[in-house]
Amino acid sequence: GFGAEVLTISESREEDRALRLKAIETQALLECKRDFGTELAGYCTDRYVWSSSLPRRSVHVDGFEIDRYEVTSADYRECVAAGACDVAPLVSGDTRYIRDQWPLVNVTWLEAAKYCGYRGKRLPTEAEWEKAARGTDGRRWPWGSFYRRDGGNLGRLDSLAMRTLGAIQLGRGRLPETLVGDDSDGYAVMAPRGSMPWGKSPYGVMNMIGNVSEWVADYYSESGYKDLPAINPIRSVPVAGEKWRAVRGASWLLIPSLGRPFKRRGLLPTKRRIDVGFRCARST
Repeated sequence: GFGAEVLTISESREEDRALRLKAIETQALLECKRDFGTELAGYCTDRYVWSSSLPRRSVHVDGFEIDRYEVTSADYRECVAAGACDVAPLVSGDTRYIRDQWPLVNVTWLEAAKYCGYRGKRLPTEAEWEKAARGTDGRRWPWGSFYRRDGGNLGRLDSLAMRTLGAIQLGRGRLPETLVGDDSDGYAVMAPRGSMPWGKSPYGVMNMIGNVSEWVADYYSESGYKDLPAINPIRSVPVAGEKWRAVRGASWLLIPSLGRPFKRRGLLPTKRRIDVGFRCARST
């Protein structure tokens, strides 16, 4: 009867979805082993590759707008000239990475939030950022499920450093600071916004992978959305006193196998890094 037919279709779709996700996971592990090489393939465990991206959960977010591009140094300079933003990001940290056409880096969470307020916006929530990057079909990359070199400005491993340091630290489960820029995608450091049109997300948002990782509104928790509401989740209260804020996406210093739109980590909100910037959003 009709009921049995519906049940069969439902089961089939769920099975197809599970198989698709398994294929993506298998591909991710293969990409990791390719990046790390035979000697260091031991890094490529499910726990390491997926780290804080699990468990999966479907959530709903209300309508919102998000910047198509990252905020550049030139954008931020206008805010400073208007007297609404602190000049510190332009003069603090390694200023070699401050160029008008590049995404702004060396910026703290509070400075990023303040800039967005100046524009009548706010930092996006983790859930908003991820939907803008991945759409609704759970894709591995903004453009689809398989890596393409012209999709995002990502980094590579310094082979010599990995061989000398990596073997020592492999047993400790930590990745040594041996990541460097990779000019094989056309950009040794950051790229001007809009430079990689093939990397756009389903909504036309650019550079959600590569260039810079991005501050979002939430406090960071390794459990992700697990204990948050299914509608408009946002972690507005720190977990167990931890003050870290969430950073989403990959940067020009992350290798492809770790450069995914569900890549998430936490940083102290006062931290300045040469590979972390931001974009703004607002509710509609």
